[in-house]
Amino acid sequence: MDDRKRTRLATEEIVVGYAMSRLHASYYASRGLESWNLAYAEAALALDRPEMTLKNLRDEFDPYHGNPRKGWRGRLLRLDRQRVLDDLRGVSDDALLELVNRILVRDEDSVVEAIDSLARVESVAANVAERLLTGRKG
Repeated sequence: MDDRKRTRLATEEIVVGYAMSRLHASYYASRGLESWNLAYAEAALALDRPEMTLKNLRDEFDPYHGNPRKGWRGRLLRLDRQRVLDDLRGVSDDALLELVNRILVRDEDSVVEAIDSLARVESVAANVAERLLTGRKG
């Protein structure tokens, strides 16, 4: 696997972990699941990663969201996680869920622009995520 693809997959994992933390219980409910264990299993299977990877990513973002989980308080976010937090903060919940859905169904053509922008310093991911929801460029 080349470095670009590896970076893209890692960024997709981070986006899913961010969404799990930010959306809390509405994350798994919106996916038609009944528990976090099922949500971790679903994402791990889709991304070909261990379930603990997704749980750990969720824990990293918990201190930044209003959910009841404490997560990893006092721990500084790595640059790639901070970029996802900053760029997706203003994205609607519906657009974030659509981005996650496209990631988990492996619709790479739909998410490549958003994921590549999150993997770089550019800040266009929010616009791309909203466009996924509306289906238009602009």
